[in-house]
Amino acid sequence: MVICGCQSGATQSTPPAPVAQSLDTEIVFYAWPEDATSVVFDAFTAETGIRVRHEPFDSLDEAEEAIEHGGAIDVAIMESTRLPRLIEAGVLAELNFSHIPNFKYVSQSFRDLNFDPGNRHSVPNSWGTTGIVVRTDRTAQPIERWSDLWRPDLAGRVVLWATQPRDTLGLALRSLGYSANSANPAEIQEAADHLVELAPHAIWLEEADSSAPWLIEDDAVAAMGWAFDFWALQEAGVPAAYVLPADGAMLWNDNFVIPAHSTNKDAAEALINFLLRPEIAAQVIEANYYPMAHETARAYVDPAIRDDPVVYPTNEALAHAELQMPLSEEGQIQQDAAWLYVLSSIP
Repeated sequence: MVICGCQSGATQSTPPAPVAQSLDTEIVFYAWPEDATSVVFDAFTAETGIRVRHEPFDSLDEAEEAIEHGGAIDVAIMESTRLPRLIEAGVLAELNFSHIPNFKYVSQSFRDLNFDPGNRHSVPNSWGTTGIVVRTDRTAQPIERWSDLWRPDLAGRVVLWATQPRDTLGLALRSLGYSANSANPAEIQEAADHLVELAPHAIWLEEADSSAPWLIEDDAVAAMGWAFDFWALQEAGVPAAYVLPADGAMLWNDNFVIPAHSTNKDAAEALINFLLRPEIAAQVIEANYYPMAHETARAYVDPAIRDDPVVYPTNEALAHAELQMPLSEEGQIQQDAAWLYVLSSIP
């Protein structure tokens, strides 16, 4: 899948929609701890009088549970792969797009996907890649593919995540030439067996925020990871590369959602609309170092970030990339069972 970052130039955003809540309203923004969207919250408050408080979650399972059980949340960040179950459970509010006119800036590539037709319950937010973070000074032979992680010279020096089943099973599927979204039992089993071969020779992370410490302080050479892991290595001043594997990087994207139990729905929609404003979205991109699913924001982004191929990979680099999609019920059952089998093989 190729996601085009092209745009035709800066445009003026739609003025903010009216907000029904009183000026002393406070809403809760529920996102990862490292999410830096809060850099624009003061501007939103100055414009609307609505205060925003960032409450962090440590895992998507935790976030799902909080949404399902009525936690004090008004806007949450949720990966696309988790949306179907939440929509089916009836715990996400239907959106009033007359309050979100800046939805017009969302890229067509991310709209109206099969897990939320018409975007009735979700507004695409940011996107990024899952690739390989490499200590380039620790290997003489380049690491260019997911399949390279099985090389004998890397035994004991590859970092994987025991908390990321879709990504970890996905890289095994991609290394074998299959879709990361496969629901084929034979393909999933082959990928699980392939991971079981690697499991005793890998470093498995459970309670960690990043693979960077193992690549900086220990002797790890390569890790399944994300751009923020690579930037941590850069900040530490160690030789590093972020590789989009030739056998197919994986793409993720997350979304703004409003829990059905929110009592501040109008204010929550006003915040989402504000965050979609191109010049505001650009500030968030510069703070988070991830692109947004946005046609026009890139024109406002600092050129040093806009032209960074780690932030905005080229279409050529994304030629074999695949967007992670929600699995069918049967596919999820198959992958869940395969993942338990992989976990049981970890020493």
